[in-house]
Amino acid sequence: TLQQKYVQGSFYETYPNAHGRLSFDLPETIDGIMCSISLDLQYSTLPHSIDSNETLSLVRDMKRISALPSSNVE
Repeated sequence: TLQQKYVQGSFYETYPNAHGRLSFDLPETIDGIMCSISLDLQYSTLPHSIDSNETLSLVRDMKRISALPSSNVE
């Protein structure tokens, strides 16, 4: 919706480096095929105001999750 797009735009203006990504490798199959999966992280609904400590905590969590090496994702 229009409101969600406005909030998302405001969120990324306030936290420009808050784009998150989670990546991990799947186990190799019997025939030797290996596959990696990457997921973009974003909040479709922001439960707190953009300038709140709670939102800052969510941004920090996204950055920590994005920094995890593939072997630590379970």
